[in-house]
Amino acid sequence: MGISTNLGISRAHAAIELKRLKEMGEVDERVAHVTKAKTRRKVYFLNLRGENRAREMRDYAKEKKVRIVDPAGEFEVVDGQMAINVLKTDLNLSEAKAYELVLTNAEIDPQDFSKVGKPASPEEEGEEDFFGREGELEYFEDWFGGIEPRIMMVLGIPGVGKTRLVKRLALNFDGPQFYHSIKEWDTPELVLGSLSAFLETQGKKALKAKLGGMIDWDDVARILKRDLRGCLLVFDDVHKSRKLETFLGVFKEMDGFKGWVVATSRARPYFYDTRDTLLRRKVEECQLTGVNYEATEKFVTHSDPKASNRSIENIYEMTTGHPLYLEFVLARTEKKARTEFENYLHDQILSELSAVDENTLRRLSVHRYPVTKEAVEGTNSIVLKNLTRMLLLREEGETYSVNPTIGSIFCSRLDAQQRKEAHSMAADYHLKTEDHFERLHHLVEAGRYPEAARLCLKKGEHMAGDNKAEEVLEFIEFLEPKVKYAKRLEQLSEKIRGETKRK
Repeated sequence: MGISTNLGISRAHAAIELKRLKEMGEVDERVAHVTKAKTRRKVYFLNLRGENRAREMRDYAKEKKVRIVDPAGEFEVVDGQMAINVLKTDLNLSEAKAYELVLTNAEIDPQDFSKVGKPASPEEEGEEDFFGREGELEYFEDWFGGIEPRIMMVLGIPGVGKTRLVKRLALNFDGPQFYHSIKEWDTPELVLGSLSAFLETQGKKALKAKLGGMIDWDDVARILKRDLRGCLLVFDDVHKSRKLETFLGVFKEMDGFKGWVVATSRARPYFYDTRDTLLRRKVEECQLTGVNYEATEKFVTHSDPKASNRSIENIYEMTTGHPLYLEFVLARTEKKARTEFENYLHDQILSELSAVDENTLRRLSVHRYPVTKEAVEGTNSIVLKNLTRMLLLREEGETYSVNPTIGSIFCSRLDAQQRKEAHSMAADYHLKTEDHFERLHHLVEAGRYPEAARLCLKKGEHMAGDNKAEEVLEFIEFLEPKVKYAKRLEQLSEKIRGETKRK
């Protein structure tokens, strides 16, 4: 009872976890005298392996970066040791509880913890917190009814709603379900221990019998293939532990597996490649970006029923429908939300970028449509592949495009000179592609007005004939007072208007 009381969990839950830790060889059990107890009782203590694991977790907690929210709603990114000190001194929490909260939370609001002990987990969030994703949910419905592949990777940058989506799709699954939120210290052996406990609830004990010593992965694979038939397995945040990628690889190589595996990650894992997705049909990918305008509208009006259409349009343009960014905007001013969201993404992923990575994203962020690698001429293909793996770029065939949310942020960071340079390089790229309209757009943005005017005079009628008459006229109107070809541009404008009326 002492363990369950100190941890704030039920005795049954404590018994299950102790059993799992014993099976993993990290906790020993013996009978001993306990203070104030009349009889000898079962006691548990960490053995050498368990102590090493605990030390790793404590060190990780101390170094982990977390956000501390102050009463005004502002936050500061601090290391875990400082967060632990705040929780112990300001909230009078035990050291064990403080470590637990730092290990399991990316953001800590002392006011929330002082009231309820811990904010609601994703699985506890209400149905009203989920907006949009109808296409993705329909896609998963079709996947559940198919034959292969049996592994689905849900990919997306931080805060885009991966966890909420897999929680929601699980509601539509009729069968046994196993959910595991991956932690940085997780190993395949720990996850197997959790899986064995799950299978025990199904009356299947074969996996449990295989744990405890050296694991024979061929035997384990045969047991998982047989006993997980008809089950849905969800592994959330796979990017947190590279060791778990090896574990998922077991399911990839499991021919004839009749269960379903869904895993979320903010980066494309290494346990599969394009051959597994396109040729062998071993893995399917569902890559998330922001929700659509309709979902954004529902999200905003749910929080602010009086929000105007113009306000919603501005919010959607700013956030590109990114769910967490939307929450930032609705909780703070737009300027403050942008700064805080950029800081959040920097802490989560952008801090890992090299100077070459950032320059590549800056150059690509001004493009409105996918482009080939020639748009960033001189950039090593390895850089493009790595940015694609991090989901900051999307590769489609031989073209690349920046994730909309990332592109919006990098565009907003450009100073006037950087913006002109990026658009100028984009204009030169489209000289080679012979996309005259995109070249015109980038020439104007780069301030190369004489070239833009000459392009209008040479290709204006052709561009207007491609259902872009209104846009071409706007460019001409903008350029007339800025170049010496004003009279000829005016004549071209009249000619395009005449052609448009005849149509």
